[in-house]
Amino acid sequence: MTRIVFIVLLTFTLSVSQVFGMININAQGAILIEPTTGTILYGKNIHQQFYPASTTKLLTSLILLENMIPNEVITKSQASVNNVPSDSSQIFLNVGDKYTYLDGLYAILMESDNFVSYDMAIHKSGSIQNFASLMNYTAQRFGAYNSNFVNPHGYHDPNHYTTPYDLAFIARACFSNPYLVNIASTPTYAFNKLNNGTSIILENSSEFFNPNSNNFNPNVVASKTGYHTPAGYTLVSKVEYDNISLIGVILKGTKSTRFEDMNTMFEYGRQNFNLSYKNNIYKLENISYSDSLKPFIEYALNNNWIYNTTKNYQSSVTSKEFIEILINVFPEIDPFVFFGMLPTTIPSIYKEEIYLSKERLEEILLKTEKYFSLNQSFLNSGILNQIYDMFQIDNITYEEAIAIIYYFKNYTITSIPYVFNSNFYNRIIDSSVDVA
Repeated sequence: MTRIVFIVLLTFTLSVSQVFGMININAQGAILIEPTTGTILYGKNIHQQFYPASTTKLLTSLILLENMIPNEVITKSQASVNNVPSDSSQIFLNVGDKYTYLDGLYAILMESDNFVSYDMAIHKSGSIQNFASLMNYTAQRFGAYNSNFVNPHGYHDPNHYTTPYDLAFIARACFSNPYLVNIASTPTYAFNKLNNGTSIILENSSEFFNPNSNNFNPNVVASKTGYHTPAGYTLVSKVEYDNISLIGVILKGTKSTRFEDMNTMFEYGRQNFNLSYKNNIYKLENISYSDSLKPFIEYALNNNWIYNTTKNYQSSVTSKEFIEILINVFPEIDPFVFFGMLPTTIPSIYKEEIYLSKERLEEILLKTEKYFSLNQSFLNSGILNQIYDMFQIDNITYEEAIAIIYYFKNYTITSIPYVFNSNFYNRIIDSSVDVA
């Protein structure tokens, strides 16, 4: 049986966008997940409610696909004209035009026809209310508990909303359906009107499939766009690279940046994470460390100083995160000693969550070394300044903090004046042997 290894996340209280990476996303809401493990790799306001617009049609299409009879015939109804706003996206069918169930799905996913969505929802459930109930039930099956859908097309309704998190996991289920992926990746398609034998050429609304677009991405395997004024520009897409597959969601984006935002997230995921499969186990690896500090990250992971996390190792570390590592490194010290190093006032707590300055790092180390019999303080030994120079530290990163703790740990073990040896550092960098 295939097993999946889920990443265990450290407990952070930073905003989601700060926790997950160093990229800048213009959209107000965004998320990037690895679909096999369901791990969140990047997020921005992931639990805030937004309007999904036509990305709603992914859920609609999945429900319709699960009940599809390919050659079943659907007719554009007068009821759709009466109930769907006239400014809706459409392929301009006339009342009475007939098409196959399958062609209807292409019209929904490729050109986002609201009238087709309406007629097919009625065909499936008898009423929009019944279909919306099925949408909400289905969404909750996928873990989307902070969403509410009232129509099959996403035309604006204040009670029709979702979150980046919810939509990502809805998309995860949708993109696991190979038929939906095939439709959602089709650049052009001939939609046939059965009543008169004519065809309408559909073009996919996603720029990822247009070789002439600056946002063209040949690795994208499925995509759905959306837009209305309250929602802004929305986008849900899946990409497949050699080392990893990714699903991204953009909500409340702009016309000029939503595809750029998605490509930025995809590239971030490709560069910093890897999904491997060995011995029937999927393992998601965080490879966001720099080459020079990789041995320290591996040592910290192997010795349970840190746990697999989606935090970018080259992003700035906070005081709180630094103290959390120290708790794992020094189990002989009562953890409440470390907790006592954290402030209790709100402004100070906020500062602890923003960055770790050199001054704050040295203050924490000075308090920690009181619990060891040292002939000379680590701070007075000159080692720390040499580390600063060697790593060219400005803002202390997570990986640099781990390296500093590594040298500090070794210093406390010796309990004698410790001479920093840069040749040792160079040796472990050049060696395939773990730091010891």
